[in-house]
Amino acid sequence: MLSIFLTEELERRNQENKSTELLLFYFCTPDEKHSSAVAILRGLIYQLIRQRPNLINHILSDFESTEKIQETLKSPNALWMILEKLLRAPELGTVFCVLDGLDECDEDSSSLLAEKFYEYFLKSSKPSGMQFKLAIVSRKIDGLDVFPQVKLDPDNNEYVNSDIQNFIAGSVKRLERIRGFNDIRESVEFTLLDRAQGTFLWVGFVMEELSRKRTCTQIMETLEGIPRGLHGIYSRMLAQIEASRRSVVFDILQWLAVAVRPLTLSELGEAIHLPPTMKISKDQAILDYVTLCGHILTIHDQQVSLVHQSARDYLLQEDANSDPILKEFQIKAEHAHATLAETSGYRRFLGPAKIAFITIRGNTLARTCKSVLRYE
Repeated sequence: MLSIFLTEELERRNQENKSTELLLFYFCTPDEKHSSAVAILRGLIYQLIRQRPNLINHILSDFESTEKIQETLKSPNALWMILEKLLRAPELGTVFCVLDGLDECDEDSSSLLAEKFYEYFLKSSKPSGMQFKLAIVSRKIDGLDVFPQVKLDPDNNEYVNSDIQNFIAGSVKRLERIRGFNDIRESVEFTLLDRAQGTFLWVGFVMEELSRKRTCTQIMETLEGIPRGLHGIYSRMLAQIEASRRSVVFDILQWLAVAVRPLTLSELGEAIHLPPTMKISKDQAILDYVTLCGHILTIHDQQVSLVHQSARDYLLQEDANSDPILKEFQIKAEHAHATLAETSGYRRFLGPAKIAFITIRGNTLARTCKSVLRYE
């Protein structure tokens, strides 16, 4: 949620100021296809070339033959050299980059990227070399301690509250359309800050709900019923699911909590054996159930995953005594694997991840860049 806010604010500022600054972003996921050093570097390179096509002249020598293309595009070190060439191009100007979820990468990838970025900034002591502005949003991992940090945890309340306050102030602007909102703005902002417990994602969830309200009375009544912290929000989302639907929802959450990668809607439908009805397809039925889960799940390019690691932590926590809703949805990893191992989809969706190979399409540089630098 913080990364989305950053990218939206940078885009808005660029549009308002008619700026020529570039914005790059990359959101890592538990899917290793999208969370390796190779995937991230290819994604950033692709965005740079797409926004500034003339930059391709700086890297022509790296794509002289099909064989060299193949070697380059599967080597993180070679891709880093290409990215560095592009970032140091004198005509480039300022580039902002938001890299979200570096902790989702494998250890080798996150360590390599942290080291490469650190070396880049170490060499960029001259003002001309500081045109690249990077924000890494991640849980604590090895290699990031050398960078300036804002730690979003209870040990840094002074700094976190300041950032959360700014985030809240920007977020509640969407409520200004409601008549009389300015009279309750201070109370709304205080309540959001008090209950967020330093969590941007919590604010994002609550603001999504508040934005659907039409009156100040509805806003204040909703706020009164909003629990503190992310686990409280997840419990609230699940409590709103009809009792007759909960067994299917539990099956969906169980698959996603222990899967090694996001699953497509079709794969989920196959995994839980959801039968089609006379008028609704299996894909539509599974989409409806995913929608019932609220914001605890997210869909991107037909792939379904838990919205955040905190959602997985909530579902897999061992002590559910204080949360009656969690008792219905609590997932015990070992039991889940044992249960799901009896299904036909287990080996496909929960087994060892398969190795993905890069396919080179076309011989010319233009066609190659168009097809292989994409990170779909």
